[in-house]
Amino acid sequence: MLAFQARIRNPRNEDLWLESVRLEMRAGLRELAAERLARALQEWRLWAEAIWMEERHGRRSKSVDALKRCEHNPHVLVAAARLFWSERKARFLD
Repeated sequence: MLAFQARIRNPRNEDLWLESVRLEMRAGLRELAAERLARALQEWRLWAEAIWMEERHGRRSKSVDALKRCEHNPHVLVAAARLFWSERKARFLD
């Protein structure tokens, strides 16, 4: 409820939207979190969070999309690097 009120009062705050998505994920409401993330992606670049919300088999394609849309975003670069590292493909990062 508090996150909802905060988003109403500050609708242009990227951090509030990100926390709202994470809150829904922690509550087990994956579908609602995906809906909020889709809405937030239209206005802000929350692509790093979108990578980790994907199912395991879809993360690589989501990371490619994220890198194409905002290649200089440090959060996206770190998320893509973490993805390669978690798949034990760190040699591609050089």
